Amino acid sequence: MFDWLVKPVYADVKIIDVFGPIKNAVSFTTLGGLVSVIIPNILTLAGIVSFIGIIYFGIQYISHAGAGEGEKIAKDQQAFTGALIGLMIIFGAYFILKIVSTLIGYDFLNPTI
Repeated sequence: MFDWLVKPVYADVKIIDVFGPIKNAVSFTTLGGLVSVIIPNILTLAGIVSFIGIIYFGIQYISHAGAGEGEKIAKDQQAFTGALIGLMIIFGAYFILKIVSTLIGYDFLNPTI
């Protein structure tokens, strides 16, 4: 009687392609192509780890300095200095990589294969 009020609803079925990202994966023909893709990721990860280390050991240094724990202060200061030097090495590697890529003419940080 009131069929004209109720409209039929059909499910919208979408097929999800699980293997889509695998099909679009890049195959590397040379070792240089693989390395030029890995380098930016390693620099990013190392920078994040070093930055977190600087924050963590800086907080530890401050907390142990307030408590007056001499041995822990020295260890925290060495760890903080090591994380800071590591971050400076990462930035140095990045800038050297940019200089080399400018001289050679190939952008290692944005590779085109």
